[in-house]
Amino acid sequence: MPRKPSPSTTKRPRASKPKVKTGCLTCKIRHVKCDESKPHCTRCLSTGRVCDGYSPPRLLTHIITHSPSHTITHFPTPLPSPAITNAPTPLLPGTPSEQDSFHTFRTLTTAHLSGLFTSPFWSRHVLQASLHEPSIFHAAVALGALHSNSIHTRTWGDGDGDGEFAVRQYVKAIRGLTRPAGERRVDVTLIACLLFTIFESLRGYHAAALTHLDNGVNLLLELQSQSHSDSHSHSHSPSHANKQRPAYPSLPYTPLPALRELVMRLDTQATQLLPTRRTRLRPFSAPCTDYAFTSLEEARARGDELWNYSLYTLQPSASSASSSPPSCSSANNDDYCLSPRGQAHRHTSRIYLADLQARYSTALSTYLATHPPLTPRERQAGMLLKLHDAVATLSLSPASLAGCEEVWSSYTPQFAGIVALARSIIEMEDALGDDETGISGGRGGKVGMDTGVLGPLYLVALRCRDPVIRSEAVRLLAGAEGRREGLWDSNLLARVAGRVVVIEGVGGEGKGRKRVEDVDLVFDPEEGCKAGVRFLLEDGIDDRTISKQEEVGGWVLAS
Repeated sequence: MPRKPSPSTTKRPRASKPKVKTGCLTCKIRHVKCDESKPHCTRCLSTGRVCDGYSPPRLLTHIITHSPSHTITHFPTPLPSPAITNAPTPLLPGTPSEQDSFHTFRTLTTAHLSGLFTSPFWSRHVLQASLHEPSIFHAAVALGALHSNSIHTRTWGDGDGDGEFAVRQYVKAIRGLTRPAGERRVDVTLIACLLFTIFESLRGYHAAALTHLDNGVNLLLELQSQSHSDSHSHSHSPSHANKQRPAYPSLPYTPLPALRELVMRLDTQATQLLPTRRTRLRPFSAPCTDYAFTSLEEARARGDELWNYSLYTLQPSASSASSSPPSCSSANNDDYCLSPRGQAHRHTSRIYLADLQARYSTALSTYLATHPPLTPRERQAGMLLKLHDAVATLSLSPASLAGCEEVWSSYTPQFAGIVALARSIIEMEDALGDDETGISGGRGGKVGMDTGVLGPLYLVALRCRDPVIRSEAVRLLAGAEGRREGLWDSNLLARVAGRVVVIEGVGGEGKGRKRVEDVDLVFDPEEGCKAGVRFLLEDGIDDRTISKQEEVGGWVLAS
């Protein structure tokens, strides 16, 4: 009789089942069945694991030719509706070097640019646009490469390695926007302007950064003008000119108000940095008069809204501005500040805005007292809001209209409070490190898009009359070497502030003393990051106003 095979050696055929391609990434890695609950599967949550979400459909194809001269990257046609998702990044386009730099941008740069407050634009919107728009992808790669370079070289320059690669990617991004106007998405152009401004600012090329910023402002003004025109022409057929105007897409990568807010923040920084510059983005409405906050983000948004409105309304020489600022008492009257009474009413407007700022200060103090911070990040964000509130309150004080630098002597306690808050924020950053605050840019210096401590310290260095407090402000600026906060550059500000102190002579009073009434920076577009500084002086001998101009070379202002 034939022997029966041993049960232990019998090979059972495996059941053939189709491979499941759905399910969350965590369950796929563990080779277990996923229940596919959205947004996070129950199986992961029930075992205490972190569900990494679900892979989106494969949207991108990456084809590299065998020709050594070039690489061809195929981007998909933009989705009809670029849905915002927390899902992991799909297959990326680009070369391995581009993918590495984009990874840096996605994991490090966006978090640092977002700063202490949550930002859907940096956490989701710009990443979504990068996957579908070549110009945004290459701009993101450029920023990521520049960020990597700063970590390795301790500088934001572009002299070698990743820096040169970053510039090449930046050029690719610009070329990606050279299509005819009718083929360009307005939201993509605005996002690109924003990224280009940040890129050039980080490199220290301030003239180029301001050019990109102005391009974004011009496009927003055109959209605003078109919206105003459309609202008054519903009963008429659109003209040929209107048909040629840019239209914001109905399904954008990011909402227009969000982009406008980001551009306005940079525009406000430029206006504060350059006294001769005027902000042109008109506030949509007067700020609210009854403040109550439910989050740090809301408190910050309302504070920015009031500050932007104040700067726009109180711009000097409003009669020569191309667009008239609204009056505080009649925000819809476009011609108010162009009237002969405009300058006289500017004082009344300031009193009104100072009252609104006082209400904001009370509401902020109430919120911070009733919502104690739960994390170091929240504690630092609260301190930053208090710092900016102190600056706004001081800037709306009667001294800012007095026309004489000596009146600032009575505001020494306020200047001391600003320096103390700024010092505490810097010390907290140093103590906590990158992981807990999320705004460090590596060894190249702290980096963020929003105003932090640099603008307030610069104000103290220029205006404070107390030599000890003033010297401390300059010291903190100099100690923040390589720090970038949007258009604020710590190296530039420290050098200019130090020069102001030398010109005035710390503590110098009486006959022969000079006071710097204003500092005007002029960035040379032909010389890269070369800056000219014009000091407008009050001559203590006969109260004449004279000017003194100096050249400072390099964004590090080392020569």
